[in-house]
Amino acid sequence: MYCNDNFTCAFVTRVDRSVALLRLPKGDEIELALDEGVVEAGDATAPIHEVEMELKSGEPDHLYQFALDLLETVPLKIGYIRKGDGGYKLVTANRYVRRRSS
Repeated sequence: MYCNDNFTCAFVTRVDRSVALLRLPKGDEIELALDEGVVEAGDATAPIHEVEMELKSGEPDHLYQFALDLLETVPLKIGYIRKGDGGYKLVTANRYVRRRSS
């Protein structure tokens, strides 16, 4: 999110992304992205540790099976919250705490 004097940010995400192209045994290509960073909303922060996979070529079922296999060997959990959703959650919690403490 871009912030300047004309635009006030509700939150900011700062992420470092590492990307690798993987080729599965059957020839499917998967882009694997590792995101490390933080969401900041005022004084509140939340860490970002995510793995994203995108099928570049091949069968969706092979990507799904690869993800399931990865879950069995690496301590991961499936998440459905986008980075922006996490930012808005911080903003909402921050406003609630400020009102409650006043």
